Amino acid sequence: MPRRGTSLLDQVIDAHAQAAGVAEMAGIEHFARQLESAWDASLPAPESFGPMRDRAFKNMAAASVAACQKQAPRAKRIVNKALGNNRIVGLLVRLFPKTRIIHAIRDPRDVAVSCFMGGFNNDYYPWTAKPEWIAVAWEQSRRLMEHWKRETDLPILDVRYEDMVTNPGEEFPRFIEFLGLEWDEGCNRFHERKRTVRTLSYDQVNKPLCASSVNRWQKYEKFLRGVEWPRYG
Repeated sequence: MPRRGTSLLDQVIDAHAQAAGVAEMAGIEHFARQLESAWDASLPAPESFGPMRDRAFKNMAAASVAACQKQAPRAKRIVNKALGNNRIVGLLVRLFPKTRIIHAIRDPRDVAVSCFMGGFNNDYYPWTAKPEWIAVAWEQSRRLMEHWKRETDLPILDVRYEDMVTNPGEEFPRFIEFLGLEWDEGCNRFHERKRTVRTLSYDQVNKPLCASSVNRWQKYEKFLRGVEWPRYG
């Protein structure tokens, strides 16, 4: 889901000397849609995949790696923060068995305020138009990630936005270590990066940490009443 701190995660990791963020690469999501179109449940595997078989998977993986290496040829770890990644974790496991997932989590009420006020494309993200719809989308996103934790052996690390901005001294090293990298003090200077961030958080991630967005929802509490918010905390 958007507005959970993924741009901050991306910026901190990109500040590591051996890592790089490649923003939101949507090629694998497009491949997933091709798989869905080709799928024929009436046939046994692998015939059920039609033309989308072993060679197609290998080509997709190779093309993704090549695209990442073109952007960051010396990086040992690459971050792709495409918003649809939570829907295709099972596919990511098949394409890249050594993938590690950092699952960004944030208070659903703060997510709702940020999404609603962020001016998202309502044709592509129609659920951002109403707080009650955002609450449902947040819960379904969590349900989906719990599914992947149960059904795959992929390492998945939960990182809370609130902890990142209030306790970076512990949280930053924790997810850097999770990526198999040694700590780099440059991660604390993430806001000094001279890179273009093409998300709504572009201004925030180019400044030092600020916790003003934590519990921002309290300023708009009267507009959020009556919504059944998922449990958080």
